[in-house]
Amino acid sequence: MQREVAKYQEQLPRVWAEINRGQAENDAQKTRLEVANKLIEQLVEALKGVMPFTINGSVECRGDKCRERWCLSCNVEEDVNTAVAEACVSFDAVKEALAAAKSFRGGGV
Repeated sequence: MQREVAKYQEQLPRVWAEINRGQAENDAQKTRLEVANKLIEQLVEALKGVMPFTINGSVECRGDKCRERWCLSCNVEEDVNTAVAEACVSFDAVKEALAAAKSFRGGGV
């Protein structure tokens, strides 16, 4: 019986080291999760801020040479329509991402 106790006592430092290593890994994982959540919050706010400025139609500068991809005065109609379509796809993707973030975070976004 004493031999078994001694055998387990010899293993205790290794077991405690494994427990401590596991705790350190959990702490590191918790820190990474906290950083990721803060980053998600920053990205959500940035996306919300940019949404009103997303192009969803063509414009005409009437010779001011704005050179925007969606300007009918500066570009041919086909290229403008392509640019507007691309902007709308991006806008919809951002809306979906914001909705997913809101759902994931319990509606708090």
